[in-house]
Amino acid sequence: MAQIKALGIQELLDDGQLIDLFPDWPDERFPLNALYPSRHLPAAKVRAFIDFVMAAIGAKPQAR
Repeated sequence: MAQIKALGIQELLDDGQLIDLFPDWPDERFPLNALYPSRHLPAAKVRAFIDFVMAAIGAKPQAR
């Protein structure tokens, strides 16, 4: 029994490899933050990774 982040496990739930024991229980949301020095724009590879993660979790872009 474990509490797992939903990202990337939907296929396991659909296949029956994992079972949601408490479907009516509200899940916890874990914050995900990207920190970089505010006086500098992030490097292109950092910005690309942030954009990738935002798309993967379906988050809406916020002010930079």
